[in-house]
Amino acid sequence: MKLTRWPAENWRAILLWIVHFALISIYKYQRIKLVLWINRSIHARIMWKKENSGLLILPNQINRG
Repeated sequence: MKLTRWPAENWRAILLWIVHFALISIYKYQRIKLVLWINRSIHARIMWKKENSGLLILPNQINRG
């Protein structure tokens, strides 16, 4: 591995690793958040169906955080 080839080829590999790691961590975090959101929103969906039977309300628009 020569230092002269560092900027061209290795930056692409480093960026790919960073993107790869970021996607994996985001996927794991979103999966955990999805499980928590499903557990939290099962009861809330039932209440929303009773209150707003004619409206289609997406839960992620109501409680964003």
